[in-house]
Amino acid sequence: GLSCTSNLALPILAAARQAVLSHRWTVLHDEGTNVLLEQGSHRVRVSFVERLSNDLLRKFGRQYTGFAVILAVDVEKPINLSLQIVVIDLMHSVHYGGGFPDQTYRTLFAPFLGNSM
Repeated sequence: GLSCTSNLALPILAAARQAVLSHRWTVLHDEGTNVLLEQGSHRVRVSFVERLSNDLLRKFGRQYTGFAVILAVDVEKPINLSLQIVVIDLMHSVHYGGGFPDQTYRTLFAPFLGNSM
């Protein structure tokens, strides 16, 4: 399941998780915080975190080398970005990082992107 120290973060992350899973991509692996999804030739690891620090971002980058998206309630600034990882700040509906490889990925995360498209 999702673990949060703040009562505010849990419903936000739970709703984000539900929104991502509602797109009906094939779930290859689900450990609550991290979900590996696939649709056709598209594959993405989605992580749901309360606060994304640079340490945590480095850890995620080592764990998984493919395209990944991290949805975070709070993002440490400045965050050291990687090309393979898109970071979405759920509170501000903005995203950082390398961008989406194509429209199929972008559609999956469109509800979180606000005006940053």
